[in-house]
Amino acid sequence: MAAMGRASPLVQQPALPAAGSDIFGQYDKGVAFASAVILLLAVSAIDKLTGFELRLQILYMIPVAFATWATGRAWGLAMSIASVAIWTAMFATGHNYSANWYHYWDAGVWLASLVIFVLLLARLREEMEWSSDGLLAVLDQIEAPVYVVDAAKRELLYGNARFQAAYGGHAVEALASRAARECKLRWPDGRRALLRILE
Repeated sequence: MAAMGRASPLVQQPALPAAGSDIFGQYDKGVAFASAVILLLAVSAIDKLTGFELRLQILYMIPVAFATWATGRAWGLAMSIASVAIWTAMFATGHNYSANWYHYWDAGVWLASLVIFVLLLARLREEMEWSSDGLLAVLDQIEAPVYVVDAAKRELLYGNARFQAAYGGHAVEALASRAARECKLRWPDGRRALLRILE
């Protein structure tokens, strides 16, 4: 069947996006980690300017989360250590504790909290990726043309092998009029999407 509508994009097999990639965006790992370092420096500067009494430790979780999600567990742990080291050094002489060891105890507790946060976040990322792989494996096994489009039915997000063989040159909009079983779902990149199994 010929493609309908010259203005419509032709169906092509897109790459599956990383799970949850829209949370922090999709960047090269080097760029992502550099951005996390810049965020860490900005948070540290704000923390230093506001002083020890106004505790802004929770803001350090932002660059740690960014580094963990974009580059992995190891870099997230490295960012956690760097965050605590910077905070400890900044207030080594400016804290209000009666003894120095209280300050280092506080830093140790904060480091342990960040490590737990990184491990949980990295685990969540891995589970989402495994879930995405499992979804594709199931769709690939269906013995019918299956494809996924965005909620507006304008952009192809996925098409299994049978779909590509039968409809690889058709416009996405043209396929919307074909009889199909449909189901709404959330695609791994966070977008609302529509799964269609053509009859």
